[in-house]
Amino acid sequence: MHCPNCRHILTKVDLGGIEVEHCNNCGGTLFESNEINRVTRKDAERLSLMKQTDIISGAEKISPRDGSTFKRINSPSIPSHVTLLQSESTGEVFTFADDLLEFKNAQDAKVSYYKSWRIPMPPVKNVLVFSFAVFATTSLAYLVTLVQSPATQSIQAQTFCEGGISTIPLENSYVISCTTPVDLGCEVQARCNTGDIIELTCAQNTYFGTVSPDTCPQVQFYYEDNDGRVETEWENLD
Repeated sequence: MHCPNCRHILTKVDLGGIEVEHCNNCGGTLFESNEINRVTRKDAERLSLMKQTDIISGAEKISPRDGSTFKRINSPSIPSHVTLLQSESTGEVFTFADDLLEFKNAQDAKVSYYKSWRIPMPPVKNVLVFSFAVFATTSLAYLVTLVQSPATQSIQAQTFCEGGISTIPLENSYVISCTTPVDLGCEVQARCNTGDIIELTCAQNTYFGTVSPDTCPQVQFYYEDNDGRVETEWENLD
């Protein structure tokens, strides 16, 4: 595949299990849907150094996968001076080297601010970059059926949470989030190395918070009422 910016060949770069397409000429990086939320600031710094020039073409940026046009993302999660481009048809995100690093710095700074001041976390849309995703109605119907069952049901996180449990690795913790297809008033708990189960906070149908993978390496989301309980399988934070 060719770089949407300079047309050089993209090369695959492994970032701790996340494989991205990177241009070693201009430093641009192509991310699959939601991958940009999973890379760390150190990953962004590494990618920013892997370039030969700082040239940014004035031509329209086209997806090398389907020929769709990349458009600038306007979101409260992205500083106004940072440009991230996204394809509405594939959900992939293309970034320039410096913009990626600026975005990850801003993302970490925003989370650190809320943690330091012990202020409730904002909606996930203010921190994460979301893809344009369409979820099947069959999954929603299956989830509603489980909620109505009078017993505990364990299901995969991909069914309970739209797209599964999302994580952003920080220096000493993970930001985790889960959005359900309907408002279930979900709750979340973390399983710690001591054997303790810690209850965490949930806001409406989206949870967004931080947990340390060193002390509490597993999380689980669940919903319960008088008719029973629906819970995700335990998810490893690795």
